[in-house]
Amino acid sequence: MKNNQVRTLERVALAIFVAAAFVTISALAVHAPNSKSNRLARPFKTIQTDKVILFDGSSAPLLAPTHVTIQTPPISDEDRAATRNLKIVAKSFGG
Repeated sequence: MKNNQVRTLERVALAIFVAAAFVTISALAVHAPNSKSNRLARPFKTIQTDKVILFDGSSAPLLAPTHVTIQTPPISDEDRAATRNLKIVAKSFGG
């Protein structure tokens, strides 16, 4: 019985040590500089998409209209077919 308790304590201690090591290594990896920085790569803030979506839900009085503007590129027949296919797949999964 004593042997089983020692093994259990060893396993718990090892698990705590491994978890602490994992957290420490993860924290160091997050703060480490990126050695493969590419000067030609654009920062995320400058990346633009084709879609423009603006949601304006201001804190104006309730009688004032709130604006929702969505501008998307034209949808091709191929995109419509893909959307139909995705809807069929979603229905087959019970969604």
